[in-house]
This record gives sequence, C-alpha cells and structure tokens, in this order.
Amino acid sequence: MTRASERLLTMEGRARRFGDDVNTDYIISSARKRRTIDVRALRPFIFESIAPDFAASVRPGDVVVAGRNFGCGSAMEIAVTGRPAAAATAASSSATRAVAPATDARS
Repeated sequence: MTRASERLLTMEGRARRFGDDVNTDYIISSARKRRTIDVRALRPFIFESIAPDFAASVRPGDVVVAGRNFGCGSAMEIAVTGRPAAAATAASSSATRAVAPATDARS
C-alpha cells in the first residue's frame, strides 16, 4: 500500500498559472471576506487583485498551477475553498487542510 504523498494524480484541464507566494488575500481579499464568507458570493472576486479576469474566464476543469507557498498568510480557509483544482510545489497548511478532504474523498 502506498502513502497518500506517494500517489500520483493525473489531471486534465486548462492550466491557470500563478507564481510563488500567492497568499490568501490574493485569492480572496480580506475586505471581501469581512462582508461574507459565502463561497457563491465570493466567487466573482477570486484572484481579483492579481488576475482581474480570472473569475469571468474560469471554466469547469481548469487547474490552478502555483509555485511555492500557495495559500500562505492568514488561516482563512474560505480563501482556498471552492476554487478550481490546484497543483503547487508547496502549499501552506491552511490550503492543504481545505483541499485535502475533497481530494481524499475522490480516492
């Protein structure tokens, strides 16, 4: 039996590339999170400060590809919930906690 960290995951979709150190405020700004934490209400504002066209152009099957430290910053897990699948060289612990349950449920 292999450990979860040793499993390979194959994804298909359009890659939406970001660099290193994409913090939770870049994903969803703290000003937006103060108004609501409803994922549906926040969806139009995802990545608005670093990729203003992202929310309008994201499609089912898109994959966020990021560098080191994706989801760093506050522990506001809402910022990394309900977004497209993500692949990063290293993710923050809050990003990992929010994404892992959904990933584990599919295996």
